Amino acid sequence: VSQSRYGPDSILGGIKYLKQFSVYLTADSRNFWNEYELYRWSLNGQKEVTNIPEDANNHLMDALRYAAYSKSKLPTYRAL
Repeated sequence: VSQSRYGPDSILGGIKYLKQFSVYLTADSRNFWNEYELYRWSLNGQKEVTNIPEDANNHLMDALRYAAYSKSKLPTYRAL
């Protein structure tokens, strides 16, 4: 999925959104822990850290972002 589908700052917005919550993982969540350890911010030409996440090692992080967003967008229903 290209970033442009969700807007130019959708990944940063998603990261900021997720930071509002506590995320709990079990010790057995090895793939998630591995991805968390490998998650990096891009470097610019001078090898300085930017505010742009690398587009690598992010499949589970992306899924977490999508799940959190989809859960927050659920409609609320009122009794008639």
